[in-house]
Amino acid sequence: MKDFEMNLQLFAGEEDDFILPDDDFDSAEPQADDIPAEDTTPEPEIKPEPYKLKVKYNHEDMEIPEDEAVPLVQKGLNYDKLQERYDQIQNDPRLSKYEKVQQVSGLLGYQSDDQLLEALYQTYYQNVAEQKGLTPEQIQKEHEIQQREAQLNAKEKTEQQQRENNAMYDRFLTAYPDAKAQDIKPETWAKVKAGMDLTSAYTQQINEGLQSQIKMLKQKEKNKTQAPVGGVTTHGATSTQGKDPFEMGFDSV
Repeated sequence: MKDFEMNLQLFAGEEDDFILPDDDFDSAEPQADDIPAEDTTPEPEIKPEPYKLKVKYNHEDMEIPEDEAVPLVQKGLNYDKLQERYDQIQNDPRLSKYEKVQQVSGLLGYQSDDQLLEALYQTYYQNVAEQKGLTPEQIQKEHEIQQREAQLNAKEKTEQQQRENNAMYDRFLTAYPDAKAQDIKPETWAKVKAGMDLTSAYTQQINEGLQSQIKMLKQKEKNKTQAPVGGVTTHGATSTQGKDPFEMGFDSV
């Protein structure tokens, strides 16, 4: 009990010595935690206005961004090609024949030219079947088999021709590794198209060129030999190189 009373007295003594803060505490400088942080948000970047192309469409002026104009220009170029192809088809004389087929189909009561062609095939099958003593179905199947075989033969022929061409080009490059396509004359390609081997045709081209050069050199040497050479003989006559001895002796008299 005495210890408790002693602690109370000590506490009372310490309270008397406690100093309260001054009234000017609120006017003291703010602490670091009280200073607001600076705004570091970057300012929005101002982008320049995209370039626009001024065009006229349907008699109205329009502005199109550059990134949209490029594909439109490409489409326009493709349209020009398609228009050119369409004009070629319109001027094709075969088109008039096709129109006549459509007209005949309508006159015969068919809904389309495909129905007319099918009817013609059936007539063909019927006529051949009567000649061979078979049914039209058998003739049709035989005709379809022949068509498939013809297509396969055409494909095999094309592949075989391609292999032969590749082998021909390999032989040519082996014989003339430094030759270029522009070195081959059109008449040489004509020989190849007619069935001649490219290496043989090009060899002929080179030989003909060499023969032509030799002929030109011989003609040049001949002209040089026959050209008059200035000179005066003992009696004042002009001697000419290239004359035979009889003519030279006659001129010297």
